[in-house]
Amino acid sequence: MFVGGSGGGFAALYYASRLNSDASAFVWNPQTDILAYNRTFVDTYLTQAFPAHCAATEETTTWLNQRSEECAAADVHRSVVTEEHHDPRSMRRLLLLQNISDWHLSAHTVPYLKAHGFMSVGTGSYVLNPNLTVQIANWGQGHAPLPTELVIDHLRAFLDSGRSPLEIGRDVALDERCDPTVMSRAPMDLRPLVPEFHDQWSAAIEATTGSVRISLGNIPEGYGGLRLGLIQTSGTSREQLAWFSTDTTIVFPPEKLWPGAQLMVVARDGLNNHLLHLPVEPDASSAEVPTSDSQTVPTSIKEVDAKEPAVTASLFIYGSCVTRDAFALLERPNVAEYVARSPIVSAMAAPAASLPVGMDIDLIDSAFQRRMVTWDAEKSLPGLLANTAHGAVVIDLIDERLGILDLGDGAVLSLSTEAVKAGLTRHAGTLLRVGDPDFLSRWDAAAQRLINLLQDERVILNRVFWAAEDQNGQDLTQKFPVDLNNQVLDHMYRILQEGLDCTVIDYPRNLMVADSEHRWGLSPFHFTRGFYVHFLDSLREILDEQ
Repeated sequence: MFVGGSGGGFAALYYASRLNSDASAFVWNPQTDILAYNRTFVDTYLTQAFPAHCAATEETTTWLNQRSEECAAADVHRSVVTEEHHDPRSMRRLLLLQNISDWHLSAHTVPYLKAHGFMSVGTGSYVLNPNLTVQIANWGQGHAPLPTELVIDHLRAFLDSGRSPLEIGRDVALDERCDPTVMSRAPMDLRPLVPEFHDQWSAAIEATTGSVRISLGNIPEGYGGLRLGLIQTSGTSREQLAWFSTDTTIVFPPEKLWPGAQLMVVARDGLNNHLLHLPVEPDASSAEVPTSDSQTVPTSIKEVDAKEPAVTASLFIYGSCVTRDAFALLERPNVAEYVARSPIVSAMAAPAASLPVGMDIDLIDSAFQRRMVTWDAEKSLPGLLANTAHGAVVIDLIDERLGILDLGDGAVLSLSTEAVKAGLTRHAGTLLRVGDPDFLSRWDAAAQRLINLLQDERVILNRVFWAAEDQNGQDLTQKFPVDLNNQVLDHMYRILQEGLDCTVIDYPRNLMVADSEHRWGLSPFHFTRGFYVHFLDSLREILDEQ
């Protein structure tokens, strides 16, 4: 049996699942992703434990990408959120105890619950089955360790195979040394209640004091982990005025309010699901606040099943999911071929005489991923363009974010996640990344070779950039290197536009919004449905004109 809290909780979860059904884990307030922790501590750990793979860096915009790539290259299993390195179902017994006021709840435990499909059974309990349980409790303030006497008492009960972790977890939450009122405030999926919320809730502002009062009807404050934030919108611009809390009175600096802005309360439940945007009305007893029309919130691509009319021409896609995903909305996706995971510097290089030592493409389970890595290694793009019947080529440059490995003698490979699964490591060659000093000069030369290849093609340039926020107004620039990549993308698109006789699809600013509930997860290039519909409408218009 593995026992531990915080970082020790991560180790306990990881190793218990690696031993499969022979092991159990009793943990509290665990980290579930090493990189979702204090950056200073993460840097110290990685650079000292894996100096051959992890370099010191002061760069903030590319930190997450760099550390993710380095962990993959060093074979550091940094997360128990994905099933690639951790499956709670492989354990004999699990009791994960989470203190409700700890920031680990939203940053570590909620992603763990969602990723592995734990279901709420009330009383702050989440189960895969009664022997695999996560329990929310309240035994102190913040990231407080589980008190020693609680550990001893309930660990003794955990060793009794006649009692389930679900029973023991509820005993912890109801223990007299804990606060049992946590039960009503434990995180819940409140999305089924949204229609009721629309009917009952209201929000009004006191403009002189800069406070917004929210009435929740018969919903108790903090129910299900309910949290409320405040944004202002004007046209396509939006700004967060107050971060999320359980308080129903939100105070913000009144001098920050834009003239003519619409104030909106944003609600999320304890599982971080977006619930609604609630317009703020002026209080009758205070000065009126001028408002503009409230901004339409884009719909998640996965929430809408309606199919779009077909695109008539057969299209060759060289790019990424931002283009390919749009075709999932069509009645008849007319894609002649799709080439991804092969940035231009790699795709336009000569094929390597052999793969690096230790790289085996057959290690990749997914047939699609094997095909993409094979095509990148064999530099198949020119041959596929020549031998695949198609009416036009659609290009986007989102995959240009991927690192490139220069193997020497002109051989280059993409250091994609899929290639890492095949055994490719960053030490197989010299790593070249967006932002490196000689990156753009290498890219410009490769782009010219692509331009020459496409001279006789009908090219449509899908000019997509990274989104700076999601549909809830959540800022993505602190988590992802948005600005750096968009600066580089602007240069890249300009080079292709100048060299090719191509048609360009651009996007209004209000559609460049990430979807926090996208089927591939939150990312600055996973967009809301409106983005993909705009692409398809623009594509039909271009094809009809041509």
